[in-house]
Formats: sequence, C-alpha cells, structure tokens
Amino acid sequence: TYVIYDIDTSAPRQLTLPAVADVTDGRIYIFKDADGDSPTNNITIVPDGSDTIDGDAASLVIDSSYASVELVGDGVSNWLLN
Repeated sequence: TYVIYDIDTSAPRQLTLPAVADVTDGRIYIFKDADGDSPTNNITIVPDGSDTIDGDAASLVIDSSYASVELVGDGVSNWLLN
C-alpha cells in the first residue's frame, strides 16, 4: 500500500511518521516537495518514539527543490529509505 504526501512548502513543515509497528509490513510512504521551495522551507520527517529511519533515530530533511523520499516500514521499528 502506498501513502503519498504532496507537501506544501510555502512554510517549513515537520511531519511525524506513525509508529512502524502500527502499520502493515511493507507499507510505503512517499513525501514530495510539491512547490519546489524545500531549500528555503525544509520538510523534516521525524520517526515516532524509538523508531528509526535506516537504523538512525535522527530526523530526515528534504531540502532540494521538488525532491521526494520513499520510506518502507519493516513492521517492527525501522523505516527503510528506498
């Protein structure tokens, strides 16, 4: 299943991912800078609680015009960058 977010970057945005354990294993989330303004107004993607993104607890930042990020949940506690 895909969940796609076209994010308005007219202002900085911060999004918190759902807990990986609460989504179906293999669920794919796609985040896209819809306006091309993320170099100025970054999109910050934050893992929930003790979850990680590619094994790292740090947030992921989109800061390139029209960039996108695809994350796949492992069903346990990690979002994998695809």
